[in-house]
Amino acid sequence: MEALVRSLPVQPPDGSQPADDYPDTPGALLLRLLRNRNIRPRNAQILQVVGDGPYVSDSTVSMLGPGKVVITPQYVTAFAHLLGYPPGDMVALTGIGPVVEDARVHPASAEIAALAWRARLLSSKQLSQVIETADAIRHA
Repeated sequence: MEALVRSLPVQPPDGSQPADDYPDTPGALLLRLLRNRNIRPRNAQILQVVGDGPYVSDSTVSMLGPGKVVITPQYVTAFAHLLGYPPGDMVALTGIGPVVEDARVHPASAEIAALAWRARLLSSKQLSQVIETADAIRHA
């Protein structure tokens, strides 16, 4: 997938990102960092699989932004691994810790985070193409 993502030309965004109305909280920071990488909070499973995040629904992760869900060290550590930050740095950014040292992190979490960083400059159409290709490879 990395080769495909690298091969695609950088395209301007499909439109301006809509502003959110989140208060300035750690949860809003985490969701904005996800959005910056074209990862939507509609997929709580990736947070769990990559960073050993809590077993919650997509809507629960979405409620971190407006502050309707309590952010725990498990969330902060999971977001750090998904986003490619050292967990201690994410604890420092959010003020919520300590780092969950025994988190069961995906062995390729660093590569997944790097791929998300590279893919942040792709358009929605390009991201759909990458997802379709990944699905075809997985089912082959």
